[in-house]
Amino acid sequence: MKLHTVLRLAMVVAAALTTLHPAARPALAHQNQPPASADYPDYAAWLADLRAEALGRGIGPDLFDAAFDGVGPIPRIIELDSKQPQST
Repeated sequence: MKLHTVLRLAMVVAAALTTLHPAARPALAHQNQPPASADYPDYAAWLADLRAEALGRGIGPDLFDAAFDGVGPIPRIIELDSKQPQST
């Protein structure tokens, strides 16, 4: 997925979340929390690189951080992906 597509999607999600009633935000934030990115160093490095590029393209740090807050690898998806047969 291209960076601008990811950033646009992140901005849409961030905008949608900011329109939630304040009482709904904490409940939403605790649902389906992914594991800490420290458990997945490749993801943490990717996110740091993406953040640096986004900020360099004019995306505000608060918007980026809000959009990616609570986002992370899903262990089950990674497990299933690793079991995919390789095509040649």
